[in-house]
Amino acid sequence: MTNTSTKSKKRLSDKYRGILSKQQGESLNKHIKQMREEWDCKTLSFRTQLSNLLAYGK
Repeated sequence: MTNTSTKSKKRLSDKYRGILSKQQGESLNKHIKQMREEWDCKTLSFRTQLSNLLAYGK
């Protein structure tokens, strides 16, 4: 049985260093940030709509 908590944790930036150029990495980070913001906005909107539906039954 392997204890995964004793394995050294490697940062993703270290793991994938040299695979993407700096420009590609920055572009990917920008894209990920945008997608997360959109997801958060959609999630918040859904929660608000659900709360209103449950509160007012409409």
